Amino acid sequence: MLYDNTVTGEAYIRAVNILSSAGLDSSRWTISIYSYPVDNTIMRTDVSYNFPVFIVGLIPGLSTNNILLATSTSMRRE
Repeated sequence: MLYDNTVTGEAYIRAVNILSSAGLDSSRWTISIYSYPVDNTIMRTDVSYNFPVFIVGLIPGLSTNNILLATSTSMRRE
């Protein structure tokens, strides 16, 4: 179940503040916030970021100028 994945949600705003404080380009990140199971006791946040590679050919076999970085974290909601 998608939960509070709006620009007004507290968890979303916190994630944006953290990413912004790192100087990351907001057009390159995606934030998704989920609640599960049915009773909403667990919250999960997924963040992905398309990291630009400026030196083409630096990594052999890299077919794009971006590397997708992704992470997820879960926490009990009380």
